[in-house]
Amino acid sequence: MVDESFSEFNDPVWAILDLLPSMLSYWDSELQCRFANRAYEQWFGIKASHLFGSSLHDLLGPELFARVEPYIRGVLRGIPQEFDRVAVDPNHPGRAGMVNYLPHIVNGKVLGFVVQVTDVTRLHDIQAQLRAQVEETERARLLLEKSESNLRQAQGIGRIGSWEWDVESDVTTWSRQLYAVHGLPPDQPPPNLPAHASLYTSESWLKLVVAVDRAIQWGESYALELEFIHTSGRRGWLDVRGCAERNAQGDIVALYGTAQEMNVQQQPPSSVALAQALDQARARITALEAQLAATSAAPAPLPPPPPPIDWTRTPPAA
Repeated sequence: MVDESFSEFNDPVWAILDLLPSMLSYWDSELQCRFANRAYEQWFGIKASHLFGSSLHDLLGPELFARVEPYIRGVLRGIPQEFDRVAVDPNHPGRAGMVNYLPHIVNGKVLGFVVQVTDVTRLHDIQAQLRAQVEETERARLLLEKSESNLRQAQGIGRIGSWEWDVESDVTTWSRQLYAVHGLPPDQPPPNLPAHASLYTSESWLKLVVAVDRAIQWGESYALELEFIHTSGRRGWLDVRGCAERNAQGDIVALYGTAQEMNVQQQPPSSVALAQALDQARARITALEAQLAATSAAPAPLPPPPPPIDWTRTPPAA
């Protein structure tokens, strides 16, 4: 056993070895301790001076010794060993250490080995937290994908698309269903506001421009029935709704909303349909007026005279 007072000598080499937070020790080929620094007291609760001359088996105990014995045999063959283990520490359950066994070889003969154990408990805790965060992120991603899938299905069934417009960057985002409503390819960027003019009739486009301008200026929401023009040339009606989004300072930074294709029964009549209906009504009225005029101008025909009476016939009996 080495005198503890030796550690108090003004020896910088000893100070380096003794003050390192990692456990450092030297074990000969018979697994007897020849040196141990102060860190062993923090891990095992044993003073380093009490380890000198003790057995590695006694220090580790049968269970832990059995777990590291393959590494001990390897380093005694002259092969450096490195492994990660959870130390048996009753004061710090689950304390993790990175272990290095370094062989001491002289003239080709292994005289012993140096043990260095670095506390990596904090690193393990961070890794566990990162794994938990990754798992939580993956669960959130799967839930988001499922929600987006459900949203796409719901939008497809309801023939409703969603959109968002960042006012400052002039970046517009469309859902896939909104592309389908207008007949545009979904792999292309959505049109900006000026390009929307080709998607609507002139009257509906004017309504949309006014509503968007009021939303940007004063944050007014809007709900419009607009006649749109599909890329195939087909026309239809959309229920278009928009709302403004403000930042913490109260400035309007974005607009977002929906556009739902309306059923045929819900479609307002177009100007062409109204004109056709009016023309048909006028033609019907004209025909009725002509028929009435012709009927009032001609005299009513007299009824035919009754047939003459045959007096030669015997009248029936009463």
